Amino acid sequence: MSLVIRQATLEDFASIHKYLTSAGVSTGGLGDHLTNYLVVENPNENKIVGTVGLEIYREDERLYGLMRSLVLENSTVQAQVGMELLSRFFAYAETKSLTALYLFTKSTGIDLFIHMGFSTVQADALPTCILQSPPYLANAQQDMVPMGHLYKSTTYPHAPVDIVDK
Repeated sequence: MSLVIRQATLEDFASIHKYLTSAGVSTGGLGDHLTNYLVVENPNENKIVGTVGLEIYREDERLYGLMRSLVLENSTVQAQVGMELLSRFFAYAETKSLTALYLFTKSTGIDLFIHMGFSTVQADALPTCILQSPPYLANAQQDMVPMGHLYKSTTYPHAPVDIVDK
């Protein structure tokens, strides 16, 4: 199976919305951040088989990113493309001058993201803009673990995030 990883376009909105809805993932805020999504597409079937999105929020002159909607269609796609999708996503996020990148995961994803340089974060240590984001509000009552990765810090003291050195 030949797959393509590419940046989403406005024309992808309906397909991504349908894909995320069928996967049981919240689509709140999708339209506002669509061009910061990457999609995995099966060009033979003209079908989206994976997504990951970046939402960017500003607070106190700093930019914070929130990774969301990491969904891959099946285990075959996950095994072959998942790490490449994440690698491209993190490279893309680094071009956005973010202070930090956050994500919410289930406990089964913690080890993967620690391996990628993230660490767990207490919810009360998250920036207000992340706490008020549609993904956080949609998942606040669910069993999720906030994680963060600081790109660089120019002020001290650092935010209360445990950094895992690579």
